[in-house]
Amino acid sequence: MGDYHFAAFRVRSEIALPHLQAWRGPAEGTADITVRRGPAAPLQNGLSFGPHLMVDGKGGLFFHSPDEFCMRIEDGRHLAVQVIDRAMEPLIHLRILTVPLGFACYHLGSPPLHAGLIEIEDRLIAICAPSGAGKSTLIATLMERGHTVLSDDLCLTRDGPGGGILAYPGVGTLKLLPPAIKALGLAPGLLAPMGGISPKRLLPTQARSKTEPCPLSALVHLKPGAETLSLTPVCAMEAAAYIPAIYYRPYLSYGLPAQMIFDHVLRTLAAAPLYVLNRPDDLSRVQDVAERMEQFARSLPRP
Repeated sequence: MGDYHFAAFRVRSEIALPHLQAWRGPAEGTADITVRRGPAAPLQNGLSFGPHLMVDGKGGLFFHSPDEFCMRIEDGRHLAVQVIDRAMEPLIHLRILTVPLGFACYHLGSPPLHAGLIEIEDRLIAICAPSGAGKSTLIATLMERGHTVLSDDLCLTRDGPGGGILAYPGVGTLKLLPPAIKALGLAPGLLAPMGGISPKRLLPTQARSKTEPCPLSALVHLKPGAETLSLTPVCAMEAAAYIPAIYYRPYLSYGLPAQMIFDHVLRTLAAAPLYVLNRPDDLSRVQDVAERMEQFARSLPRP
C-alpha cells in the first residue's frame, strides 16, 4: 500500500504507481482516491461509451480490455482492479492513470482539462486537444527545446488568489505514437511500451519532483489539419463551443450536474485566455509549431 500525489488529491493504492510522486503531506487523514486489487464485475445498468466503457450516472464506472483487465469504480473514487492477463501486470498502473483517474476527478468536483502542461520561460500553458491531435508530440518537442513538462493528458486546475487559476503538476510521462517518435528522432527501442494493443511508447520527463500548483497563463487548443500555421484568440462568446475539445472525455461526467462544468469553464476562461493553434498535419513542421508556441509564450505577461 502506498500514498501518492495526483494534483490536489491523495491517492492510496495497493498497486505501485511509479509515474506519480510519493505523498509528502501529513501522514494522518484519508485518501481522496483509493485503488485496490479485487473482483471488478460489470455494471448491471448504465450508459455505454464505446465497447470498453460503461458509466451508470451514480458514481459507477466499468472499464475493461477483453482478456487483459477489468476495472470498476464505486462512489466516484474507489477503484477495484482485476488483472486477467499476467503480461499486463507490469503495465496496469498506466491504465489506472487514464480513464479511471479522470472519472474520479470529475466526481471530486474538479473537471480535468484534456491537456498537457508546459512551462515556457515562467509562463504555464495548458495545450488542450482530444486524443490523437498531437499535443504530446508538441510537448515532447518543447521539452527537447529546454522547457519544463508538468503533466501530460490530464490537467487539474483550481481557483487561485486574486481571481487567477492554478494548474497542478500531474502525470509527467508522455505517451507517443510511432510517427511522433520518428519525427522527434528518438529510438523506439529505448522507450518503454504502453502495452496491450496500444502502439504508444513512454517518454519520461524531467519534472517529476514538482507537486505544488502554479498560475496558469493561457490555454491553447491544438487543432490539426490546417494548411498554414496560425494562432488566434477565442472570444468569450465562442469559448463554450470548445468544451468537448479542452475537457478530458466530458462523457465521464455523465450523471453529474452540468452546471459544475459550466461554472468551471467560466472561472477558468475568465482567468486564462483561450487560443486556437491551427497546425499542419506534417510532423516535419513540429519544430515550427514549437517555435510559434515559444513566441506566443513570450508575449504573455509573467505571473
